[in-house]
Amino acid sequence: MSETKICLNCHNPIKGRADKKFCDDSCRSSHFHKQTQDELFLYKRIHSILRKNRRILMQLFSPDSSKGSVPKTELQEQGFHFDYHTQEIRKGKNCLYACYDYAYQEINEREVVLLKIR
Repeated sequence: MSETKICLNCHNPIKGRADKKFCDDSCRSSHFHKQTQDELFLYKRIHSILRKNRRILMQLFSPDSSKGSVPKTELQEQGFHFDYHTQEIRKGKNCLYACYDYAYQEINEREVVLLKIR
């Protein structure tokens, strides 16, 4: 007596080949879509944070450098996330943290200098 196979997506009994895992193509497609959905949500969330960080750096950046340093609290108040950046550029002991084409360099624990790269 053979054991009844159950669809991995809808959990209904499967008819047909013994190695079949899904009852039809729509269940197969739905199953794999659910698996990738969480991963895609994570990518979209991270990309959204990076875009926001870039927008904040762009708005606060002053090409004539008359502004000098910017307090970290000013960035944080606008929703900047210091844990998210697209690259770290090391120059000796200094490190630039870039969000696409804008970057910041920590001067001390409270202040950063903003830069446009490339």
